Amino acid sequence: MLSRSLAPSRQAEPYALWLLPAEPSADQLERTIRDLAERHGTRAFLPHVTLCSGQAVNDASALNELATRWRPQQLKVEGLHWGEDAFTCCYLRLYPSPGADFIAEAQQAFANSHPPAVGLHLSLLYAIPAPDVPFAPSPGVAINRPALAEELQSQLPWLHTRHPDPNVDPNPITLSFDRLALVQPGRGGWRDGWPWKVIATDALVGR
Repeated sequence: MLSRSLAPSRQAEPYALWLLPAEPSADQLERTIRDLAERHGTRAFLPHVTLCSGQAVNDASALNELATRWRPQQLKVEGLHWGEDAFTCCYLRLYPSPGADFIAEAQQAFANSHPPAVGLHLSLLYAIPAPDVPFAPSPGVAINRPALAEELQSQLPWLHTRHPDPNVDPNPITLSFDRLALVQPGRGGWRDGWPWKVIATDALVGR
């Protein structure tokens, strides 16, 4: 269960601000992420979109402020992408509605935070795609990207190749998001500090 309260802390700690998908997509994405993690010997995680991250004294006020300002959102899915970093090994690239800039607003609410390197995205697999590179505590995995893409299209039937510019796609795929969450890693940091902890959540209730 996701925690909804946040105990004050007097020292700066690592955190990330997540946007969480709504049902039924959340359950479908969570099953896919868990299945991929089990098959490739890496970590499972909640489906999410990281808006910003940094080091700060725990304070839920910024989370509450954004949740009361933002209404539930529909983000356009541009397609499946691949990266060389463990956390962007396999992800969906997402786009907001025209005029919306969630990352900039999140960074304004959470001072001295950092945006995600690849913009708005939802990861499906955490792994370094090379058999000889360690990904603590599991080894890196060799990934057949074309085969995995085909498999994901069967698991997520709404996922298929899209127009490179979602703003001109006549039939865009969208995912709904209705909550924010503050998350912290364990002592080992984001790469080694498992399990990560959801320390506070808020429903998006803006108008």
